[in-house]
Amino acid sequence: MEKITNFKLRAFYPNYFYYNFLLNHQGDFTVHKIGEGYRNPVVEYDTNNTAQSKHIEIDFKDAIFLLNNPKQLSINYIELLIKAKIEDKKSIEELKIIQTEFFLKKINKFKNLQLTENRYIIPSFSTNRYPIEHISHKGAVLLMLSQKAYPVPDFCIISAKAFKLNKEKKRKIIHQAIKNLENMTGQQLGSQDTPLVFAMRCAMPVYIPGLMPTYLNVGVTQQTYVSLKNLYGYHVAGKIYLNNLRTIYYLLFPDKPKPAISNRTQYFTLEQINRKINFFYEEILNKDAALLSDPYYQIDFFIRQAELFYEKNELLINTFLKNKQAYPSFILQKMVWTIRGQDSYPGVLYSRNSYTGEGMQIESVRSIFGEEIMSGSLNAENTDFNNAEEIKEKFPAVYHFLPKLKLLEKEISSPATIEFAAETFEHKSLFAILQLNSSEMSGRAILLAAVQMYRENQITANDVIKLIQSYHLKQIFSPTIDEKTLDYLKPFCRGFTVLPRSAISVKIYFSAAKALEAKQRGETVGFCKDEFVPSDTVVMSEVDAIISLNPAAIHVVTACLRYGVQAFLNLEKYGISLKSNYLSNKQNHTIKEGDWITLNSNNKTIYHGKVKMRPARLQQYINGEQIKLDKEKEQTFIKLADAYKTYQEIVEYLKKNKKAGFNELIRIYRNEKEKAKPFINNWFEDNKDEYVSQILNCELGSHQEQQAIFLLLDLKNKITFFKKVIPVCINKKLKGYTAGSFMLGRFLTLMLPVKFWKVFSEDEILFMLNETVLFEKYIHILYEVGERNLSKARHKILKSGLQNIKIQNFNLKNFTSLKLAFKDWDKITENKLAHYDSELLILINGLNQTFGELYDYTKPWSFSKLESICKDEGLPIPKETDK
Repeated sequence: MEKITNFKLRAFYPNYFYYNFLLNHQGDFTVHKIGEGYRNPVVEYDTNNTAQSKHIEIDFKDAIFLLNNPKQLSINYIELLIKAKIEDKKSIEELKIIQTEFFLKKINKFKNLQLTENRYIIPSFSTNRYPIEHISHKGAVLLMLSQKAYPVPDFCIISAKAFKLNKEKKRKIIHQAIKNLENMTGQQLGSQDTPLVFAMRCAMPVYIPGLMPTYLNVGVTQQTYVSLKNLYGYHVAGKIYLNNLRTIYYLLFPDKPKPAISNRTQYFTLEQINRKINFFYEEILNKDAALLSDPYYQIDFFIRQAELFYEKNELLINTFLKNKQAYPSFILQKMVWTIRGQDSYPGVLYSRNSYTGEGMQIESVRSIFGEEIMSGSLNAENTDFNNAEEIKEKFPAVYHFLPKLKLLEKEISSPATIEFAAETFEHKSLFAILQLNSSEMSGRAILLAAVQMYRENQITANDVIKLIQSYHLKQIFSPTIDEKTLDYLKPFCRGFTVLPRSAISVKIYFSAAKALEAKQRGETVGFCKDEFVPSDTVVMSEVDAIISLNPAAIHVVTACLRYGVQAFLNLEKYGISLKSNYLSNKQNHTIKEGDWITLNSNNKTIYHGKVKMRPARLQQYINGEQIKLDKEKEQTFIKLADAYKTYQEIVEYLKKNKKAGFNELIRIYRNEKEKAKPFINNWFEDNKDEYVSQILNCELGSHQEQQAIFLLLDLKNKITFFKKVIPVCINKKLKGYTAGSFMLGRFLTLMLPVKFWKVFSEDEILFMLNETVLFEKYIHILYEVGERNLSKARHKILKSGLQNIKIQNFNLKNFTSLKLAFKDWDKITENKLAHYDSELLILINGLNQTFGELYDYTKPWSFSKLESICKDEGLPIPKETDK
């Protein structure tokens, strides 16, 4: 036989689930038996007689041997495996002897382990199901993946049920969870030989990208730093320890300025790492020395910091939870070392390219901790590819995992986004899954991907409608720039764009308050900041474009894709600076707040000024119009037109067969308002109580969408809705925030006709006017604190109440039709308003003024508005002195 000279191993990251299965099944690792998520390791090897590498599929037990033995012993073992494959009896006997000796040492420590599992502690080995409210969205996904034998690093969940326990009970639970992790990993917290180091993730029942804290490298102390150096070398150990110290330092000193974006550990020399370690060590030593020496004390510290974050941001978090009370769970998960050199890396793998929908995509950076990609501290390198062979050499661990992508897509009925970690050492590449989510994609991408998945029978027709949102279609069919008008505009800067092939002209604003105020005025708004944080996502849903000076965190990109918001990112790289109320470029050209700018993703350029738009070329192409296209663009249009045709067929099928629910059909009709009206009204008449419940459970951030639906109800159904919702609110004492997150007040700020108001009693009108007051106060708070400090707004609303907020001016003209319908304002006394907001009296007094005080009868521009309303209502114009 040829002699092996070198080899490479590609395998899944080993975990306790795999070890335990190996023990219980005497080494029989048949894939269908362990679970659909498992794939056998592969060894690729070179011999002294052939130039081309060969490969052999091996078992998990063989991979464990190769991972734990030096090169020559591993080569000898591989040679025995190859001979055993051709029934060489001597080799088979030798293998048995080696395996028996090895596994007695390596595997027996996993025998008869007693793992704690109860309502407070759930190990990754668990085969049970738990409510998502107890183990979090992330925990539920990881547990599902682990149960299906995907390569998830060992973890233990401290459930949300433990959050309210006293300190002693909670500490005991934490220690039991750590003991679980020690047993599963074979490592010990604080050990001099095999130290346990883990990530601590705080998680909620819903996916909130980027918001909840994650602490990496938990459990590293001065003592274990020595053993890490012995295990991984000085440079790798230094990165681990530095990350741990830096995290502790910024939690102890939250007001200290954080390092510049480019100042990251993967670029540090060993001397720089040591210097920074010494700095952080001395600062922490003087503040709280136990954090440096006691791993359990350090863990308690991190848990408490995460709890404080939750308590401080509880109201913001409730926005994502649809105002339901929920507590965080904690996931303690073994660290995967993505900092072991240039062949190790964290990243995000997309099963379908998030920008084009064709092929696959990897975002990754070499030798860093994954948090730096997810937080946007670094610009990830983007790799687009169509088949596995293209990335085999560059990303061998990902290459090994790729055959499992289709299974995960089917599991979640969507294109999949996988956060992963690849640990590589001595040409042994291990792939680990850290998270799985549905992908957020551009309009073009999701149309092509969803239709393709439908044709492949991976998803249903209803799934297609859920995946393709109205904003996706808006991206595809919205008007595009008339290129000739760009000649008249001054280029301001370049930037990284999120939505491909899109362009928009917006007025730029530098605060959430001013952006939202401009949006209320009906402007097309661009919101610009140095850096966006997760709490900005509600504002992102309201505006039309995002401009960020810093690289974007994943959650920002996700939000922009979700809402169809154009975004230009990393302007700082191109020499742009943001002052208090203007942007400045290298040529000292400035853009002031309120100026028009144009964002053109085709050439990744921002222009100062507004352009003319022309119809989307794809729409022209579908309509059969003659347009000039290059070959690449023509091929894209052919695919998009074909996919859109299938999408329309799916829509028609669902309409005719009535196989879509209300939410799916709302998505179908959202861009066809006239066609939507009869459906929505028919649905409402059959499901009045469900609609009331739906509105009362609305969350902040969905106002515009829900208002658009409400507007499609005819007058009779609008009246019916309020006739049904008012007694529900009164009986359950719901108002403002608790009554659908101020949704009722939002509806009532519309100009509703006289016929609407005439059917309501005085008490019902007072309830409705009170809702408008509360809505105005909410908007006032939002303007005042901005979305970045939305938690403060929630605190004001729920803790302090709204009574101290004064509204200077109500838009009384919005209630002209009410004033025309209701004449008994004088009969409303303060006693009748006792249970309502104090500002309601001001609104009532305003409405009790004469028409001459509301409208200037001597000014045509003012009087004509009243005249128009009365004409539409078929009513005589009231006298100036009439109330």
